[in-house]
Amino acid sequence: ASISEALGLLHKYHVLSLPVVSEGMKYKGVLNVADIIHEMVFHPTFVRSVQKYEAKEISAMDIIRKAGDEILHEPVSAIVGKRPESKYLWAFKNSDKMSKIAEYFRHGSHRVLLHRDEKSGGDCILSQSDAVRYIRHHLTDVRVHPVARLTLEEHGIALGGKNIVTASPTETALSAFRRLLSTHWSRRTVSRNFRSDLSAMPIVDSNGKVVGTLSQSDLRGLNSENLHELVLPLNEFCKRASARDARPTATVSVTPQTTLQEAICKVVDNKVHRAWIMDHERVVGVVSLTDIIARFSPYDFSFLNYYQNVKLSGSTDSESSMQLLCKL
Repeated sequence: ASISEALGLLHKYHVLSLPVVSEGMKYKGVLNVADIIHEMVFHPTFVRSVQKYEAKEISAMDIIRKAGDEILHEPVSAIVGKRPESKYLWAFKNSDKMSKIAEYFRHGSHRVLLHRDEKSGGDCILSQSDAVRYIRHHLTDVRVHPVARLTLEEHGIALGGKNIVTASPTETALSAFRRLLSTHWSRRTVSRNFRSDLSAMPIVDSNGKVVGTLSQSDLRGLNSENLHELVLPLNEFCKRASARDARPTATVSVTPQTTLQEAICKVVDNKVHRAWIMDHERVVGVVSLTDIIARFSPYDFSFLNYYQNVKLSGSTDSESSMQLLCKL
């Protein structure tokens, strides 16, 4: 399959990734939107075409003729595996506990392969969104509520905005996507340091107000006819991306005093992957699906002893919360 065909499938099914299999149905990896973005915005042919466009040597439509066909008709096999997350597709059995899978999710893995028998519907992809939706449906459970009722500040998620990477509505979409793919975040454990790409960033106007979100999903729907839209101002690009998707994405915000429960509800009910943390109308952080799942993992609970002892009125609430997730 070509990159163009993959983009069409991502757009059709409103997903961010596709499993890649061989003719013998052997799993070869997973193709993410980020893989396609990286291939497009840093592709030598595309870079040269954009440079000529910026020098006013060619038109925006010429970018399609000079770079579009070459890039979009490449086979997906040429890009799968270039980035760590597409190189490996972590696989689990249907009988594995959710706590085991949560360990991979909290380190930034967005999806895993779940092996199921034919009676259960066969193999499927389990995503971070699936896990957080499950938590959303059990927020009132006595084993979850003690943790969910804490604020983002108490959970240590709202730590300030010194490292918040933002985009301007007047810069080109291409410039913003390049910065998105060139920025990484790390999550360190005792034995390993996990490094992941930034998946989204807030669009902030000259007054510091968040006016939108640029995410990897905004690339869905691009094809050989509209590839030139990447050189449009970001605000215009996002308008067209929203129209293509036919599912306008809300920019969801919370505050440091918002409870984890409220943040989970906002993220799940608005069908987004993150909420920007605002303080006095300035973005100071973000709560993502990874952050939410991490708060329900054994590793993260080891740092909640203070709140367990002082606010949760019991030392086993955290363990009970993970026991609930283990039933998934």
